[in-house]
Amino acid sequence: ISWAMVASRLPGRTAKDCRKRLVYSLDVNLRKGAWTEDEDRQLLKAMSEYANQRNCDLRKIKWAAIARAIGTRSGDQASKRWREVLNPALNRCEWSHDEDRRLLRLIDAH
Repeated sequence: ISWAMVASRLPGRTAKDCRKRLVYSLDVNLRKGAWTEDEDRQLLKAMSEYANQRNCDLRKIKWAAIARAIGTRSGDQASKRWREVLNPALNRCEWSHDEDRRLLRLIDAH
């Protein structure tokens, strides 16, 4: 889609405005709300394949490509789901007393 061309025919709207409106509000293929187990599996698979094929830093993931592999979610949704829920590097344990002390020291040092 040539978003610049689309925006040129909608006075006062930018290409980014038009793209975001479609993706977040008008795209009937985009799911909102709770993720399904199947979508989680697709995200995990896409992340594994994408990272392995490109041998890349996960901070530089092209979330739009991941979203296309899932088919029902936007890049922003996929990124948020990965960062907040599925990333295996997330520490879900209770905070230890040592971590609390270190956190407070780091804050004081700032």
